[in-house]
Amino acid sequence: MLLSDAFLGGFTACLCWAVALALLTVSVQRLRATHCPSPALFTAGAALSFALLALPVPAVGVPAFVHGSGGLLLALMLGPYAAFCALCLALAGHSLLLGHGGLLAWGAHALCFGFFPCFLVYPFLYKPLAGIQPTARSLVLAGMAGGIASTQCAALTLPLLLWASGTAGFALAPFSLLLQPLFLNIGMLEGLFAACAALLFAACCPALLHLPEAKKPCWSEQKLACLLLGIACVLSLGVAFAPQQKPALLWASLHSGGLPAQPMREPHSSMAWLQSMSSSLPQHVHTLFPAVPLPLADHAVALCATLACAWLCALLLRRRTKAQQSI
Repeated sequence: MLLSDAFLGGFTACLCWAVALALLTVSVQRLRATHCPSPALFTAGAALSFALLALPVPAVGVPAFVHGSGGLLLALMLGPYAAFCALCLALAGHSLLLGHGGLLAWGAHALCFGFFPCFLVYPFLYKPLAGIQPTARSLVLAGMAGGIASTQCAALTLPLLLWASGTAGFALAPFSLLLQPLFLNIGMLEGLFAACAALLFAACCPALLHLPEAKKPCWSEQKLACLLLGIACVLSLGVAFAPQQKPALLWASLHSGGLPAQPMREPHSSMAWLQSMSSSLPQHVHTLFPAVPLPLADHAVALCATLACAWLCALLLRRRTKAQQSI
């Protein structure tokens, strides 16, 4: 459930940007100093996050749809620092190329959907529940609990950001109460994805979970990355079947007082201009291939561009990591 720029005030959005960029800088520095995942696995993680952010999931009993982010799943696969970097790339691709979620709200999205699962839930909830020698039962329990906790943290943070912005035209308490079951809905789905991924990694590539390798041959990271890329492509097809419903945040705001029209001021106007320039790229592709539906063409171009950026970033980061370790 991504915010549009109208939901956030300029000062709050810029503050979130500053904190998110600081976390991103620290994550890159830690990856350069320790271990960077393979470019194929990093790209597959960005693809999964991009697909989950675009996949509309109807909320139970409510005429609205929600989105996942896959933050905990990425933390299992890449580690917390690389997962935060991959999630930031996926969010940037959605904001710049698709206009899904405002570009000004990128920092708030990175904090809500990246900071909590990567830096709080994964080390302090998932790993203690999974244990040093995890079993299938502990992996499922840790994945479900971690997914629900990640989304509930976001459900508590988003209303506070709106309250700090002063742009909310709705009552804060009803809005927060309406968000809780919606985020619980997507939290259970996030937990299911994380649990299935943990079981897959434990069986096929236990080194990702820092487990001793089995006697039978394990999958290589490239083979696992190809499988995850295929899953991301299948999930991306869900964009073509988006329900004709409101996003959950908009539905909750309308049922708790509504969002008043906000005048276009700085930095909203500059970000809107930049977003309109970047998101016009898929329109040109659609004119070349008119038989492809426009939403699916937009998504395909944005996904390919995001994956290319993720691959280049992973290659550059891995090369600098090896160079620094050789010194």
